[in-house]
Amino acid sequence: MKNFVVILSAIVFTVVFLSSCGPKACDCADIYNNKNAPFNKEYSPREINEGTKMQDDMDDYIEMTRSCVEKYGGKLSEQEEVLLEDAHSLGEMPKLHETEENAKKDCK
Repeated sequence: MKNFVVILSAIVFTVVFLSSCGPKACDCADIYNNKNAPFNKEYSPREINEGTKMQDDMDDYIEMTRSCVEKYGGKLSEQEEVLLEDAHSLGEMPKLHETEENAKKDCK
C-alpha cells in the first residue's frame, strides 16, 4: 500500500509539473521576431559549416512553436492537427497568426 501511495504521488507531481511547463505567452506572441529563434541568432563559422547546432536549434524551435499552436491557437480541426504534427517548418503550421494574437493577449 505504501508503494502505491508513493507511485501515485509521483504521478500527480509529474502531471502538475509538466502542465506548468511549455512555452510562455510572450515566447509565442512574436514567433518570427523572437530573440531565441535560430534564424535570429549568430552562429560561429564552425557552427555554420557543421550545421548540426543550427539544425538542432531549429528542431527545438519548431517543437516549441508546435506547443504554442496547441496552447494558444484555439481549437484545431482533425486536418489541422495532422498538419501541425507533420510540420517541419513554421510555414507549414496552421493557425500561426491566431496563435500569436492569442498569446499577445496573455503576455504581460
